[in-house]
Amino acid sequence: MKIKTTEDLQSKLEKDLSWRKKELTALRMAIEESDYATVNIHIRGGMLLLYAHWEGFIKKAIKVYLMFLNEQNLDCGQVADHLLFLKMKSALLQASKDGSKRLLPYVDVFHGVLTRKSGETFRVRPEHISTESNLNYGVLIDLLFSIGVNKAPFELRKNFIDYKLVDKRNGIAHGEHIMVVRDESEQKEETEDFISIYEVILDLIDTFKDALLTAAVQRTYLARAGC
Repeated sequence: MKIKTTEDLQSKLEKDLSWRKKELTALRMAIEESDYATVNIHIRGGMLLLYAHWEGFIKKAIKVYLMFLNEQNLDCGQVADHLLFLKMKSALLQASKDGSKRLLPYVDVFHGVLTRKSGETFRVRPEHISTESNLNYGVLIDLLFSIGVNKAPFELRKNFIDYKLVDKRNGIAHGEHIMVVRDESEQKEETEDFISIYEVILDLIDTFKDALLTAAVQRTYLARAGC
């Protein structure tokens, strides 16, 4: 499916988000209904799934947005600087992947960006988008810059993303004994802690989706006059 319009973009993003929300809703219900014997498995496994959908949606959404931009047939002279930087990064990664040991392919990349070459159609390879398999706040901010999305809605969530989500996910994935209900008196507290993380993650994902749609509608991907 080609993503040519903002309506196409919205449909693609919402379709991807829909199945993720269904899975996470089922997870929440399972945790809320868990007994003491199963709650640890559900909460610890649930953290891994929460993170997977956080990283998975952000990466997928950016790729879909870049597919949308590629379909706009924009001239490189029209696009904003951040997208030229992204194009340069993508071209360098491709040249490196192709195993080029010559200088000229890299010179062409830099020259094209520095001169904002008119007559060349803007294209970037969505597959070059990387979350580094560790989507912490620093990685997120870099991605936001590369696609020209305002970071302000995410700034107050820096500690949450880094410590409540990413660090806990990494700890569990590496076998650490964390987010463990040690007795029945702790079950309610740990369950409520998980639910709070769940709710913030869904809010962050929705915020990211809305930010991409806003960028598409307002055409923030275009260079400002006089730049």
